[in-house]
Amino acid sequence: MIHLITKEDIEHVARLMRIDIDNPDEYFERIQKVLNYFDILDKADIESEEISVQEVTISE
Repeated sequence: MIHLITKEDIEHVARLMRIDIDNPDEYFERIQKVLNYFDILDKADIESEEISVQEVTISE
């Protein structure tokens, strides 16, 4: 697993957003999981797949 982001990055972004985070380690773990999922999706061979679009009507 390649760490694309550090705990310091998380703390820096939190400071920029002016939010307090109690446990940067927890956020680090969660963000790493998300990035790993993106890595899995990136490796999926979808070149031969046809794009499918379906229109959905939303009514109130």
